[in-house]
Amino acid sequence: MKLRRPEITWEANKVVVCYERNQSVCFDYLSLPLEDLVIPGFDCSEFNQMVNGVRYVPKQFVKNFKCRNDDPPGYQRCRAINLLKVYPNSFNIVCNSFCIIAYRYIHDGMGSIKEIEDLYQRVTNLELSGDFYYRWITSVWTALAHSYVKAGNNEMALDTFNKVHTYDSIKSWPSALVNILGACFVTNQSRDYSVETYTTAIENFKVKSTYSLSEIIVGSRILKVIMGDNSVQVPPLYKEAYSFLKIR
Repeated sequence: MKLRRPEITWEANKVVVCYERNQSVCFDYLSLPLEDLVIPGFDCSEFNQMVNGVRYVPKQFVKNFKCRNDDPPGYQRCRAINLLKVYPNSFNIVCNSFCIIAYRYIHDGMGSIKEIEDLYQRVTNLELSGDFYYRWITSVWTALAHSYVKAGNNEMALDTFNKVHTYDSIKSWPSALVNILGACFVTNQSRDYSVETYTTAIENFKVKSTYSLSEIIVGSRILKVIMGDNSVQVPPLYKEAYSFLKIR
């Protein structure tokens, strides 16, 4: 007899496993089961496999937390929340978690701007560290700015975007280029300033992967739009933010 699969719903702060019309079990993201879930007559392998990806196993824990994936939005939040629990003082990991949580708010309406502001305070209380601190702090500001766009707070959105394109000088992380040029686009920076920003960054980049190259291409597309080429498309989030702040 083939076992039935329960319906799994990853919500904002808990996962619900429904196995009969009126019967279900749920787990808060900070209280996931320590052992495999067993429900007589049901195949819980999918749920157990996903939970295993969030359980703390030192040698593989961080590797399971890829930044870009097609997993359910709530499951991505679950990962981020557990990362924060295990590594509360790691600058890079806290920033990673912040970005995941912020974009789930932006794209899926999960969480709240208050939650994101509180988490941002945690970021600011940590010392900037790690090889890619520049990439992380500009990513955090970009995500925070878009969160304010989502929340309808154009003043804070503009102030936060301004943090991105006025911070220090671009280092050698291509994602920072997208953040900086996107902020220049959203806040209507001059062509000269934007070109200088782009060329300064390019001089420091060492392209070691197709991913790095793709980030540089996205940055160049944003610059083309700033230069007046309307045939090029900027990432939708920046376009939305620009449209919102334009009425300021």
